[in-house]
Amino acid sequence: MEIDRKWIIKVGDKEHVIETDYGMHLVDPDTDTVLAHRDGTLLVDGIAVKTWDSELPKEISFEIGGKPAVLRKSGLFVKGLELSIEKVKIKPVS
Repeated sequence: MEIDRKWIIKVGDKEHVIETDYGMHLVDPDTDTVLAHRDGTLLVDGIAVKTWDSELPKEISFEIGGKPAVLRKSGLFVKGLELSIEKVKIKPVS
């Protein structure tokens, strides 16, 4: 697994690590042959809470430490990924 983005947050007195592997789907444009494929994964404290088939969904809702969280694509590129906990945007550490 390749970790593409990581956040570390504190909820109450516990620190949580949220990580994403965006996934990958690479196709040869001339032959439509799949050259590489890897499912994407959202991990909370090392446990997969959501997986997707190569294309990151626009939004993923989940809970962390009993608080509502949302992972959202902002724009066309996955590098614009944003994490919000209780509607407060969290800055990534990587």
